[in-house]
Amino acid sequence: MTHEEKARELFLQGFNCAQSVFAAFAEDMGFSEQQALKMACGFGGGLGGRREMCGAASAMVMVYGALRGYDEPNNTELKAKHYAEVRQLVEQFEAQFGTSSCRTLLGLDENVKIMEPSERTKAYYASRPCPKLAAAAAAILEAWLQQHPQAETETDFSEKADMQGGNT
Repeated sequence: MTHEEKARELFLQGFNCAQSVFAAFAEDMGFSEQQALKMACGFGGGLGGRREMCGAASAMVMVYGALRGYDEPNNTELKAKHYAEVRQLVEQFEAQFGTSSCRTLLGLDENVKIMEPSERTKAYYASRPCPKLAAAAAAILEAWLQQHPQAETETDFSEKADMQGGNT
């Protein structure tokens, strides 16, 4: 199963958009699916239901950081490179959907600031682009990772966790 298929499947099981994308890459990051679902749960609904940045796009960035992020606080070269790559990922998402704003993606009025989670019904799924957004975010990241192989000198998050005894 591809990351795209897994993200769509997780959303359709009832997880939020961020959880769906983040957990689709759980194994790649060295986490259990349960750990990934818990870590990403607050990013759904555009950050806790605030309808800000789409949770699927946020999770795409979180996964990218876990897999290819920097951990040297004073290395401005690495930080700038990472930020540029994150911008490119988000720009790909925005090119496909016109925005990364949850509120706009859902067609909500700008005055809508907070929305509580909705019951997952057939009507809910029929009215939401979220399964498509989660799948697309996962596909964008999966393609990016394949097109931009990791440099030999980089160590990914899961390898670091293994070396530190953090991968159980």
